[in-house]
Amino acid sequence: MLSGAASWKGSYVATSYAATSHTASVIFLPPDIEDQPSVELREAVTGSMAGLFAALFLTLDVFFCILTSVIQGKFLLWTLGPPFLSSDAMFFIGAGLSGLANILMIIVREPPQPAESQNMPFDKMLRAAVELWPSATIWCLSLTNLTFGVSAAFMNGVVNSSYASPNSTLGGNSIGTLLALTSLFAACFATLFGKIHMCVGKGPIILFGSVAFAALSTSVLFFKPSQENDYWGYWLMTLYLLQGLGRSVYEGTNKAIFADFFPGMQAVGAFANQMMQNSIAFFTCFILQAVLPEEGAYAADQVLPILMLVLAALSFPGYLMAVASKRRSERDFLLIQPGQVADTSPELNRSSGDDPLG
Repeated sequence: MLSGAASWKGSYVATSYAATSHTASVIFLPPDIEDQPSVELREAVTGSMAGLFAALFLTLDVFFCILTSVIQGKFLLWTLGPPFLSSDAMFFIGAGLSGLANILMIIVREPPQPAESQNMPFDKMLRAAVELWPSATIWCLSLTNLTFGVSAAFMNGVVNSSYASPNSTLGGNSIGTLLALTSLFAACFATLFGKIHMCVGKGPIILFGSVAFAALSTSVLFFKPSQENDYWGYWLMTLYLLQGLGRSVYEGTNKAIFADFFPGMQAVGAFANQMMQNSIAFFTCFILQAVLPEEGAYAADQVLPILMLVLAALSFPGYLMAVASKRRSERDFLLIQPGQVADTSPELNRSSGDDPLG
């Protein structure tokens, strides 16, 4: 398990990672996406752009994870030599690079925005996020964000330190490569989902991600890695692969769904809430690892997988509830418009969620 100091470091990394990822997502999925002429085209654009963003983002993650492992003197099973830098030095270098990334995201030139979104002050951005809180949709869609936050904290705080480090086959110096394996798997599947979502719909992809997270938590709960089974040996890599499958959905399709449900200027507040939900889950789980006992039924390696499993089980039903809520809202809007005839075209039916898996 992680010590208190390590938990606070992990919480800092979580916040910085989420901020950078959120900013990049908003730029990659701009508010004027609603200018597309049809619902089908808008959904195709958001799905494809989200898949592309996830692939690029995760590919860079693969590179830095491998670099981290090499600096620690090991690449999977091959020992390259003693570590070149201590773990504390690696943390401060990573924190510095993370801060630099946020600065670059501030000064990067954004694509042309609608007139109402230009030079939006911070207080209006904050208000845009808070104004969505009464909406049931933003909370129904939060479950994938919360699940990934718990899963990421569990992998970084429990699996890396308590399972991978004492594993005689892999060892602690292979953690960077194992994280790269997660990101590589996520990048491949995010690219695939970005291409096939128009054929199978985004709902089944959300279901696929929740099953991956559920499989990760269930396998640890029922077949816990321990000293007796050498912490699964090579098989421990399956946890990193399952995390990669779930992350591909979170980084790609999940963000496309937020852009679909909250088009236009609502996207600013929606993505801010998406970042908040994930960061709170990540931060809370790292704090739990510092305060929960190391052994017993209430240990972090028992509590976090159970929490992950519950959230994963609720993710797909939450998505279906969000679809139903949006459908009701759009139909109520049509009913209160005087002199308008309800549009029963396939575009409205698809947007309003008559096909809950689409």
